[in-house]
Amino acid sequence: MNLFYKLFRHTQNSHQQTVKYFEGVFKMKKQYVSRRFVGLALIAALTLPTAAAAQANVKQITVNTGITVQVDGKSTKMTNANGNPVEVFEYNGTTYVPLRGVAQTMGANVSYDSATRTAIVNSPSSTQSNSTYTAIQQLYRAAQEMYTASHAMCSLSINGMISNADPIFLEKQYNINMSRYEVACISAISVPQSDPSYTTINEIVSYLDTVKYNYEKTYEVVQNGMFTQVYLDRMSTYDIDGGYAASMALILCNGLLDSLE
Repeated sequence: MNLFYKLFRHTQNSHQQTVKYFEGVFKMKKQYVSRRFVGLALIAALTLPTAAAAQANVKQITVNTGITVQVDGKSTKMTNANGNPVEVFEYNGTTYVPLRGVAQTMGANVSYDSATRTAIVNSPSSTQSNSTYTAIQQLYRAAQEMYTASHAMCSLSINGMISNADPIFLEKQYNINMSRYEVACISAISVPQSDPSYTTINEIVSYLDTVKYNYEKTYEVVQNGMFTQVYLDRMSTYDIDGGYAASMALILCNGLLDSLE
């Protein structure tokens, strides 16, 4: 500001002095001015097109508001990421609704990548698939481990070799398998009814309950040392019933796992 203030203070009577002053300025500041000019030119080249483009993307339109959104028969209020209400409107025959509001109402996850300016929507099926896959795996392992342990106790008992088994090991194995059963059932409960695997998973749980029942009965015989022929026959029945239920559970689990992979 001081430079231009001094320049414009000159009058016509000091015209020659002003000219000399200008010449001095340009000689002394030539490099500075040229660099500053180039810098300003570059800034202008970068910002002006952007500003022009932004201006070009701005458009005033007249819309129709007061539109209610219903999802699965229920009126739903549209909100943004902060929970604030967002207006739904109609323009030229098309209804515009906030993506996040609709997607989340239908159970989808929504995120935004600011670097690429991309809105990302993961459908309910994709967000559920991981939990469903985990539930099936846990059901598979619970059925397999419980029957394997039950069958081993039955075989040792019938062959008169159960005394060689460590009671502490059998008890520890039993407790681990009961915990595994509980975890598998909790995972199965977390699968929503809308999941395509829901009905089959419930069927697997039913078979798993049968495996668990026969496992408990077999362990009860071993724990109490009831190795009369009557109880050994019962153990054989437990083994057959538990084996069938375990086989069915594993077959169904394999079918679901194949469909998800």
